[in-house]
Amino acid sequence: MKVLRIDRTSDVLTSAAYDYRNSVVYPVFLERGFTLIPALGQGPIAMRQSVADKDKDLGIVYITAGCHGDPRTLLGNLDQDLFPMDQYAPAEVQGRIVHFLACATAIWLGPNFMTNHCRAFIGYNKMFDYDAAWANAFFRCDAKIDLRLAQGGSVAEAISDAKTQFDIEIKNAVNQSIAKELGNRRDSLVGLPTEELDNIRLYDPAGPVVLPITVS
Repeated sequence: MKVLRIDRTSDVLTSAAYDYRNSVVYPVFLERGFTLIPALGQGPIAMRQSVADKDKDLGIVYITAGCHGDPRTLLGNLDQDLFPMDQYAPAEVQGRIVHFLACATAIWLGPNFMTNHCRAFIGYNKMFDYDAAWANAFFRCDAKIDLRLAQGGSVAEAISDAKTQFDIEIKNAVNQSIAKELGNRRDSLVGLPTEELDNIRLYDPAGPVVLPITVS
């Protein structure tokens, strides 16, 4: 199975997210037998065409991104829209689980993906500012989504793991301002479709081989 990974690296905070994901998240996918396809990475190329070209691979079952965003867009380097709403090909998300570490993409872009038969979307439904004071805590929480899915967990379990980690980070925050910011991130984390998340995973962890499945 293949994972399309999309990492904006054109500013300090998205570069920090990339560094964290590259050291903590991506090795686990490799250990579990996944092939990682980097659509973006360090350097100036973070364009729509790069994502669209890589996304044509029919073996991709999961898309994970660390970028900036807004309700309608996922923003790569140079703020280029990587999934122009109502302009990307439906096949780019059809049958795939998608997770965006980005502002507000769960408001309109995620539901738009679902109309094009995305299996599940995980993202945040509020705008927020990255801040170095709590960025690493945020990355630790969000990474729980990828890690649980890589280990065969359901989308519901992945979101639950992330929210549990948020609770830990909030409890251990050095001040109330950071705790409030992390609480906002926790409360804005959502998954779609809301009624099916317990039954959607990348593969059956009890099975002899890694295969994409939907548990009935």
